[in-house]
Amino acid sequence: MPIKKGWFSVPPKKVKIKVEDNTKDRIQEKVNLLIESYLKPEYVKTNPEDEEFSYVVDIYSKWHRTYLYFTAKYRCTAIDCVKEFFEEKFARLEYIGEDQFNLAYFRHTGQWWEIRKQVTLKAALETVKDDPNCMP
Repeated sequence: MPIKKGWFSVPPKKVKIKVEDNTKDRIQEKVNLLIESYLKPEYVKTNPEDEEFSYVVDIYSKWHRTYLYFTAKYRCTAIDCVKEFFEEKFARLEYIGEDQFNLAYFRHTGQWWEIRKQVTLKAALETVKDDPNCMP
C-alpha cells in the first residue's frame, strides 16, 4: 500500500527550561531534609529482623536536567540474586518554573505517572510524604 503524502500540523516543541545551580541547591536542600527527617527513618532498615527478599538500605535524591529523582537503594538477600545491591527511582519532581513543580511516581508498569501538576515545592514534598504511591 503506498504511503499518503501531505501536509499536517506538528505540535510545537516543549520549551526547555534551564535550572540554575543555586536553585538546584536550594531545592535539593529541602528535599534532603525530608529524606533525612522522614523517609530514611520510616523506610531504611539496617539489620532487618526477619529474612526478607530485599529491603531499603538508603534513600537519596539526584538531579537529571529538570528532574529531581527520589531513589532508593535496595539490598537483596536471596541466595540466587544477580546483584546484592540495586537502585530504583520511586518519585520525581519536574521543575517547570519558579516554585512550580509536577510530581510523578514510578508505576509497576515501568512508566512515570503524574499525580500533581503545577504545585509548590512545599505541597509536592507533603504529597511525597503522605501519598502511598510515592513510597520506596
